[in-house]
Amino acid sequence: MLQPLDVGVFGPFQKAWVKHFKEYMKIREKYITPRTIQAAFAQAAIWPIDHTKFTLKDYTPSQHFSTRPPFPASFPTVQHGNSHQMDKQEQGSSLGTDVGNATSSSISEQSCDQDPSEISQPTISRTLRSHRPVITSPITLTSISSSVSRLETAYKTVSKELITTQGELKETKEKLDESILHCSLSRARAEWQHKHQEDMAKKQVEALKNQKKNDALHAREEARRLGINSKKFDLPLRHYTRKEDLKDIAACMGLETTGKDVELTSQIKAYMGSNPVLGGNTRFSSLYGKRGMAKGARDDAEDIELVEDEEPEEEEMEEEEPEESDDGSSLQNIDPALL
Repeated sequence: MLQPLDVGVFGPFQKAWVKHFKEYMKIREKYITPRTIQAAFAQAAIWPIDHTKFTLKDYTPSQHFSTRPPFPASFPTVQHGNSHQMDKQEQGSSLGTDVGNATSSSISEQSCDQDPSEISQPTISRTLRSHRPVITSPITLTSISSSVSRLETAYKTVSKELITTQGELKETKEKLDESILHCSLSRARAEWQHKHQEDMAKKQVEALKNQKKNDALHAREEARRLGINSKKFDLPLRHYTRKEDLKDIAACMGLETTGKDVELTSQIKAYMGSNPVLGGNTRFSSLYGKRGMAKGARDDAEDIELVEDEEPEEEEMEEEEPEESDDGSSLQNIDPALL
């Protein structure tokens, strides 16, 4: 039965609607906005509710006792209900129905003419009460106001709790930041102390090592000082390669003990070359090599090469001749402690 309506009316309308749907959505997004809806609610005093914009007529309860349907005058009359039941009702109580209808019509007409705020509850007969349908009373404005008040109270309570919770959260965050800062400072201080302790331990170890080294050097110098007049050298000079041994030889000869190994060796060789008489001393004779004092000058030239430019043999003999003299003038340039 509805197929002609669906095909003839809604079909073309649906096709046209599909074409204009996007255009409608653009217009809707442009003009139907949350701000527009909120402004409409505020203007109608719906939310937030404004009691000053409502009159007593708006607070009048619904007329649920009216039997006239709330349809416009142009709406066609439609008969509802079962015809068999209606026949029975007409046979059983035709008189009561006529009276009830007349009374209902008069009440309806009167209710339409009067102001809803001035309507009073009319007296209804028992017959009308038995046939009048039971309709629950509508929600009153008082109950709505009570509900709104309860919701507002709950909202305020929740808002206060939210503010309190936010304050506690802020305080907790501040304490957390302070704790993090304190931990960071404590960690930095602990790291600094640990590094400082490590540095102090290293310095102590280094100081102890230097102290031991200085003590060893001091003991070595003291032993060298004590052995100047008594120490004996049993090997040729070329076998002494350690710096300490070279310094011992230089100290016993009264020479400088500073400088490199090469400088010490050159200094000792030069001194031995200029004082061949040391070859006759049992403490230094082994430094010359194979023989003792008699051939010390020749051993100096052959074995250890004390100096590059040697004097002629005649000059050596001249140096040996004073050795036979009694006054000992040939030993005048030698330290007496070395003899």
